[in-house]
Amino acid sequence: MAEERIYTIIVQRERVEVSREVYYAYHKAREAERYQNRVIRQIESRG
Repeated sequence: MAEERIYTIIVQRERVEVSREVYYAYHKAREAERYQNRVIRQIESRG
């Protein structure tokens, strides 16, 4: 039998259980923000 996975994110220093869809949407947005910040730092360091 496969175990059902529990998805959690941290909101205001508290771990909150969320659905799989919310978990993946949260992390997708978080990674996009990290990428954008990295690109901005690269552009700023060139100038």
